[in-house]
Amino acid sequence: MVQPGQPPDQPSKTLTDAFRRYPGVLHLDPWPHDPVTALTKDLTLRWPEAVPYRGIFGAGLAPHLTVANNEGPATQDAAYDALQTELEPRLPVSCRVESVHLIVWDGARWQDRAAYRLGGDAAAHSVDAP
Repeated sequence: MVQPGQPPDQPSKTLTDAFRRYPGVLHLDPWPHDPVTALTKDLTLRWPEAVPYRGIFGAGLAPHLTVANNEGPATQDAAYDALQTELEPRLPVSCRVESVHLIVWDGARWQDRAAYRLGGDAAAHSVDAP
């Protein structure tokens, strides 16, 4: 876990133990929020032309890990309820955040284009697309 005063571009640990929902989105809630929020702010300052979600949600969107977001309004509640029921027994999930990925829309789908390692060597490296 990032300690108070630790730079936001350092690796950190996060834990997610609960599902949450935004309209149309089933997501996991990473904890603690502070390291992820600090990292997002740092990245936005470094690359203001690449703000998260093109700035549509402003700065108020809490850190999250999207699990599903492609169900239509008529089916999303049932689909997300079923998915959450299936995955909840696997919680909590803990991970070490060691890199940030640049993901871009190519007109048909999202593509993982580059990864930036946190701490030490921050040089980008290309990510092989599937």
